[in-house]
Amino acid sequence: MGVPELIRWLIAALLLMSFPVLAQSELKIGFVNYSKILEQAPQAQAASGRLEEEFEPRSAELRKMQSEVRKLEDALAVPTTDVDDARREEMRQMEADLLNRQRELKRSQTVFQEDLNIRRNEELNKLEALVEQVIAQMAEEEAFDLILTERAIIAASERVDTTARVLERLSQLK
Repeated sequence: MGVPELIRWLIAALLLMSFPVLAQSELKIGFVNYSKILEQAPQAQAASGRLEEEFEPRSAELRKMQSEVRKLEDALAVPTTDVDDARREEMRQMEADLLNRQRELKRSQTVFQEDLNIRRNEELNKLEALVEQVIAQMAEEEAFDLILTERAIIAASERVDTTARVLERLSQLK
């Protein structure tokens, strides 16, 4: 009998010896659908509203910039057959202006997206901390031995799903 096989036998023996203890005391296990909590909690909806309100002015500015770029593109798309030197110079300047505006728009969009992602992550971190606090409090008050999330489980029955109770508690915290 090799060492790995001996270790397997010892683990099996320890598990078998623990069954009578488990049979004498009933475990209370709960399951929380974390994704559902993060989607449906009133705090998540409030955070989403705050982000929309905070970023709407910048979003409107980006839409305005996009509209200006489209207008310049349309103006340059008009076919020209008889072009004099003055018109050719004007079109060259318009092309340079268009290129600069496209660059500025792309840069502004990138900065906007980065800022939005940072703020979204800040709000998500706050919400996750609150959710974990509520779950821990509920586990203590309702004497749960174990609460699992979908991140650590393959399947859970409705009998052990405590998601609705967590959502209810979060609703009371408004």
